[in-house]
Amino acid sequence: RYGIPKPNYRAFQLLHWSGDKLVETTPNTMLSSNETLGVFAVAGESNTSIFLVNWNVKSQPITIQTAEVTVDGFPSSSFVKATEYRIDDTHANAYPLWVSMGKPAYLTPNQVAQLKTASTLRGTSLPIQRISADSIRFTVSVPAYSVVNVILS
Repeated sequence: RYGIPKPNYRAFQLLHWSGDKLVETTPNTMLSSNETLGVFAVAGESNTSIFLVNWNVKSQPITIQTAEVTVDGFPSSSFVKATEYRIDDTHANAYPLWVSMGKPAYLTPNQVAQLKTASTLRGTSLPIQRISADSIRFTVSVPAYSVVNVILS
């Protein structure tokens, strides 16, 4: 309605930006002791996308998670830039703004523009640390019920 993208639309947008080769992750976080945090990576021609998802069935225990991610295969001769995109209660999500507007059933053109802006994905620079000749590391905080995508280029 009104063409305002929802968070699930933005998640598919992030997947569309990623490559087409699933990269093996260690450990396989879907089989680890952490029941809510999942990590997977996808490589493309010019970048690698690392997705971190903190999800659980509604009304089940979930907390913010912090992940320290090490990525191998980036030689020191190559420049690595990390850009972080988030989808959560305050990023790429128009719902909280709509609630603060009083949950109007009919929107003005100005409200539609504000909500579209609130739903936009915004990349921020993420600091990375080179830990060896071909490895980098970064740390990401992943709130409950959120997706973080780190694009390495």
